[in-house]
Amino acid sequence: MKPPVITPEIVQAILPFVILALGATAITMTGIWKSKRGALLSLIVLLISAWKLGPLVEGGPTITWAGAIVADRLSMLLSAVLVCSGLLTVLIARPVLRRENNDRPEFYGLLLFSLSGMLLIVSTTNLLVIFLALELLSLPLYILCGYNREDARGGEAALKYFLLGSFSSAIFLYGTALLFGATGTIDLAAMVEGDRLLSITGALLVLSGFLFKVGAVPFHMWAPDVYDGAPTPVTSFMATSVKVACFGVLLRLFALAGEAGGPFALLMRGENMGNVLWWIAVLTMTVGNISALTQSNIKRMLAFSSIAHAGYIFLGLIPGSGSVDVRGVLYYLIAYVFMTTGAFAVVAALSSRDRGREVTGVERYAGLGFRRPYLGLAMTVFMISLAGIPPTAGFFGKYLLFSSALDRGLTPLVVIAVLNSALSVYYYLRPVVVFYMRDTDRPVQVDDSITLKLAVFIGVVCVLWGGFAPDLGSLPGVPTILGWVEASAAALP
Repeated sequence: MKPPVITPEIVQAILPFVILALGATAITMTGIWKSKRGALLSLIVLLISAWKLGPLVEGGPTITWAGAIVADRLSMLLSAVLVCSGLLTVLIARPVLRRENNDRPEFYGLLLFSLSGMLLIVSTTNLLVIFLALELLSLPLYILCGYNREDARGGEAALKYFLLGSFSSAIFLYGTALLFGATGTIDLAAMVEGDRLLSITGALLVLSGFLFKVGAVPFHMWAPDVYDGAPTPVTSFMATSVKVACFGVLLRLFALAGEAGGPFALLMRGENMGNVLWWIAVLTMTVGNISALTQSNIKRMLAFSSIAHAGYIFLGLIPGSGSVDVRGVLYYLIAYVFMTTGAFAVVAALSSRDRGREVTGVERYAGLGFRRPYLGLAMTVFMISLAGIPPTAGFFGKYLLFSSALDRGLTPLVVIAVLNSALSVYYYLRPVVVFYMRDTDRPVQVDDSITLKLAVFIGVVCVLWGGFAPDLGSLPGVPTILGWVEASAAALP
């Protein structure tokens, strides 16, 4: 059998990934000379990668390279969203790291290495490549969680994430081995149902690895502690980019399973309560929302909120009486990136340290809606979007997910999701109440860095624009964005 030929089209498709990987290597090497320009260099690398992605997002033929690389509209759109998330993370990280005297090039190098793994994982159907990409995106995150060596909670978060992540990776790899034994292939597009016991066991183990990464129940217990202990820019990056990457893989996985059958199709069979994903969605959104109700630390609240949003996204992965809802999941992921990153940007602007520990209690923000109006208004926009209140991108994303689930006959699940969404309004509006309806004479340190303001501004504009804006000439609005996600959905079977 001849090895697959690397064509110019393949090179063009993997160029954004190569740019990020080479840029990460170069930035990390500059740490030898104690360069203070890591943020600038990483922004340049990300912008070049985005420039190369632009034409690919607009369209082009699907390019495959033995299943190891799959470049289509879906992978390119997800890659573009990931690069946008990386850009916002760098804007948030620079002032935070400078404030804590931790602004070193290796932070940005590790960030780009992790991002390159995410671009790779959404562009493949080969389980072995997925595993390698999963490790490439995870290993830098283990280090970044404990990046602040003076914070004991950061070290604890890094160790906890590393140990549990290692178990997760081992489970995923064992599931891959079982699937290979059952089907004779590790290419998701070529899998057909083999030995039933091996197929189901392998599929469950592989799915468990992804459930851990997205913080879904019952693999969610690490998330609050790790999100709270990690530096705020890292928490923002983990809460958004990792979800986009892993749900991108799950979208492709279940779309392929629904078309061709195979081991993962076995997990999708059964109506309502007979479906494994049905229970994952219900438990994830319910546990996440109920746990968030009692949180007084805003980072832990957003951590449990992140768990709940994973449950909402799973609505799009349950086929019911139809196919997987690629359009709804993609739009919701785009909205989720901007509203969650924006919320963490506000947290980063208001957070401070006491005896080496980051202080992020909600009550510290009393009266800041009037003392810092732009932060109060921005946090209000992000909270109502996360709660799914119009006219925001979060509302429109939930509308797409819930309406599609109704069309697929998942009415009981939609009722549970709507009740959960209503429950979440309580804790999402709590920071807004503290901002505007409580006052205090206690001074609060606020970071007025221009890059933080820019990240907050971009988040607010994108969240509002993605909720109702029409197309304005060459400026894309909701119709154009929907066109992008529909074209991406059409790339799948």
